[in-house]
Amino acid sequence: MSDNLVVELYTRHPDPCPECGADLILHENGKFGAYYGCIYYPRCHGSAAAHSDGRPMGHAVTHDVKVLRILAHKLFDKWYNAIRMSRNDAYAWLDTLFDVDNVHIANLGREELKILIETVQREMKRC
Repeated sequence: MSDNLVVELYTRHPDPCPECGADLILHENGKFGAYYGCIYYPRCHGSAAAHSDGRPMGHAVTHDVKVLRILAHKLFDKWYNAIRMSRNDAYAWLDTLFDVDNVHIANLGREELKILIETVQREMKRC
């Protein structure tokens, strides 16, 4: 096991594979480090992100939601950096947008991501 991982390799993710419903298990050698991959790979390419220590990062979601998360994160980061807002203040703003404490983009669903993208795009036009 890698020195960075606190979660045992091949541990199951709490969510099923978003593509086929099978188990997702922890691997440490992904393109971006640790990740959860479908047990039916290469037949199924379902996966979920993991923190560098192996803890799940958000919920396992379909490819289209992953694409929305990536876009939302890029736009959100670009916006708050452009207006020189601190990361903490930006996430506090995000909490108010969804009226929830400690919101993280990795935990947003499809509709919430669309709201965030549209809102940030409007805010960027005002800059």
